[in-house]
Amino acid sequence: MQQDDIAIRELLEEDTSSILKAILRATDHGVMLTGLDHTTLAVNRRFGEIFEVDIHEVVRLDAMAVREKVRRLIPDLQAWSENLKEVYKDRLRSQEDEIMLATQPTKWIRRYTGPVLGPTGAPTARLWTFLDVTNAVRLRRMREILADLSAFLDPDPREVYKRVVEGVSSFYGSNAILSILNGHTMEFHEVAGKEIVASGVRENVLEESYCQFALIASGPLVIQDASREAKFVGLLPARFGLTRYLGVPLKLSDGSQIGTLCFMDSYSDIAIDEEDVRFMSLLAMRVSAEKERERAILEREAAQRLVVESQARDLESTRHVLSAMNQAFALVGTQDDLNQTIASQTSILRGAVGYDQVGIFCSVSDGTGLFGHVATESLGTQASFLDSSAELRDLFKPVRSLVIPLKLLPGRAGFLVLAASGTSPEISSLHEAHIEAITEQVSLLLSARMLQAELDRTDQELAATQSRLIQTEKLSVVGTLAASTAHDIKNILSSISVELGFVEEDPHRTLASVRAHMDRFTILAHRLLSYSKPRMVAMGAVDLHEVIQRVLALTSGHIRVTNVDVVLEESPSLPKVAGDPHQLDHMFVNLVLNAVQAMHAHGGTLTVRTVYRGGHVEVEIQDSGQGMTPETLQRLFEPFLSTRTDGFGLGLFSCRRIVEEQGGSISASSEPGKGTQFTVKLKPAGGDHEP
Repeated sequence: MQQDDIAIRELLEEDTSSILKAILRATDHGVMLTGLDHTTLAVNRRFGEIFEVDIHEVVRLDAMAVREKVRRLIPDLQAWSENLKEVYKDRLRSQEDEIMLATQPTKWIRRYTGPVLGPTGAPTARLWTFLDVTNAVRLRRMREILADLSAFLDPDPREVYKRVVEGVSSFYGSNAILSILNGHTMEFHEVAGKEIVASGVRENVLEESYCQFALIASGPLVIQDASREAKFVGLLPARFGLTRYLGVPLKLSDGSQIGTLCFMDSYSDIAIDEEDVRFMSLLAMRVSAEKERERAILEREAAQRLVVESQARDLESTRHVLSAMNQAFALVGTQDDLNQTIASQTSILRGAVGYDQVGIFCSVSDGTGLFGHVATESLGTQASFLDSSAELRDLFKPVRSLVIPLKLLPGRAGFLVLAASGTSPEISSLHEAHIEAITEQVSLLLSARMLQAELDRTDQELAATQSRLIQTEKLSVVGTLAASTAHDIKNILSSISVELGFVEEDPHRTLASVRAHMDRFTILAHRLLSYSKPRMVAMGAVDLHEVIQRVLALTSGHIRVTNVDVVLEESPSLPKVAGDPHQLDHMFVNLVLNAVQAMHAHGGTLTVRTVYRGGHVEVEIQDSGQGMTPETLQRLFEPFLSTRTDGFGLGLFSCRRIVEEQGGSISASSEPGKGTQFTVKLKPAGGDHEP
């Protein structure tokens, strides 16, 4: 310490003592003067108040006894003792710091110590001063807590308001509660503090809580001493001795109050001031924001849960429908007649897409009515015969039903009836897609069964003359024969259906076109023979231009309704080719229909081009559709590979077989988004050559 930082007039010894006593009484600091041997020489009243000791005892006791008196207030006794050793070891040492005293409530003291120097500059004693800075520390800690919480972020709002509640409890040494209003109950969403945590209480009736008054006031509520106010004294917290309370309502952005953030304890002698109200109000604003964020998260989770549940129901419905369709397609390989097939199909479909009653009916071949089966939950599957389609709805009495026409062979009508005895299933785009898929599947199955019946009759007629050949060949061709024939008949029936749509506009042209399509059945019959006798190909000289004209005439109906423009680029003098005209007709019909179907969604341009190149006659059929991926293109001519959900994957396989039987080849090129081109190469007939 410098010798010239204090100026003192020379005084009498008795005056010095009086002045020292006056100074010790006047200061707000607690003061202790000790000798170099640690003995207490003088203390003032403020020192006794701060450390809760009798100052007269302090000056009578030795140093160790004095320390024993105050040690109960020192949280870290070891660190405190080590510091005293260092201070007294260095007699010239000065030190200033802050210490916490474990009083109730906690006190923060700014401590200073320095040597007392004699006339020669040598230390003769040590001065200690203690200033209560609890309020300053409290304000500083408030700012630190607010700064910490403003920087604290967590995806889970609960982690944020948990940290707020724990911070309030730690700061005040009290019970802190985040309560959410639920009817007439305040539910504790987060608690901290010895009394509340130890009690295990997780809620309180609103009428028994201090919080009800904070919610009524719609603002901060301070209760300094509940035992002194009649309206509070009988409430549950007051009965447990928790008489001091500060609570702030939690408000959402729409102004609604959802609960409170509060602390309560028994320290009614410690005043709650405006800084406490401001501090708690800021924390309540943060908790309110987190509660609003939590509500938004829960709403999003609930919405996502509904989406997932809806998708799960759709997935289950799709799985059910696919399972039913797979079982139904398995019927194709059975030897059941049409009646048995309908009975099995109705039983399989019962319960699909929410319908517990299913009926399938077909017109009797002699036109006398409808026969079929109805499957219900209570009665199982029963056969029915109806005189007319008008009786279909009457068959399903207290039920809402759907009657859907089936697409069967010409001359045969059919209906699928779906009905629900309870509330009708919710109609959605997926639901409609399921019904459409089921309808297509039933139509295909029944058409295949009808066709199978026709094929069986044809097979029986041919059996007498061709039994030996059929026995040797059927294992290799029967699978491909049934599926390929179904594919071809579906194309023919589809073309006839399209043409019939124009009957009112031009009946003569429609009739001619239908007759032309009926000729395709003749082509198909020849094709069946080619399957049974693959080497019997009627080769001859064929004019490809005539073949192409026939094919375009046969497919004109499909081309017209799909908004497809045809560009025909014919080489002026094209040599005839060696081939079977009927099989070439079938091959080019398949290629043209494939091209038209590739442009079905948006229309486009079909280009048919003939050219003589490199010793071969080439026919190029090009569409402007969506094209194909390299992976699809690589496997394009494999059997049973189709890019359409309603296809069999036998059309292009059949085309390759036909062109190879004529001694030619077929290839394809395509790019996604730029269309596809098929190129057929055939050999010139006999002596024909390039003109």
